Amino acid sequence: MKAKLDYAHQFGIKSLKVVITQYPTEQNGQIFICQAELFTADDRVFSDRGDASPLNVPRGCADSFHRIASTRAKSRVLSDAFNIKGAVIDDADMSPEGEGGEYITDAEFSPIEPMQRPALPSSFDGGGAKPASDKQLHLISSLASQGQVSSEDMAASMFGKTLDQLQGSEANQLIKQLK
Repeated sequence: MKAKLDYAHQFGIKSLKVVITQYPTEQNGQIFICQAELFTADDRVFSDRGDASPLNVPRGCADSFHRIASTRAKSRVLSDAFNIKGAVIDDADMSPEGEGGEYITDAEFSPIEPMQRPALPSSFDGGGAKPASDKQLHLISSLASQGQVSSEDMAASMFGKTLDQLQGSEANQLIKQLK
């Protein structure tokens, strides 16, 4: 992870932030989920998630699995942003048996044009560009409450908007994320 972060600083990271999207509970199997968002110097944005639970981290890290979820999210977003093909295997990516600790970094750069996704018909996309419906907003609030996360924070993190500014398609994506 340190090698990836150092590489990113050398080649244009503007900011890297991590937001908690799920706190561990008995209902969700004690899974802690973080979302990392990276902004590059040329204003590209990359986002990815990392999860961890006491059952999927090295034995000695079970008490601090929340930090590993954050590390995993950052590692994934750094790999995507800077096209690092190999993974840096550190204590966060070790198997529960304690294997790992190798450092493999293989970066390859080539310009990639952003992909334009075709617009989906509004009937298949949660309302498309129309404002989010009251039903969608109520469901978002309910799901966020159950998952003990802030729906406002998730809307800001995912779309840079408040809940009342969401389009139907964005509300639909947020609902899928919360489920």
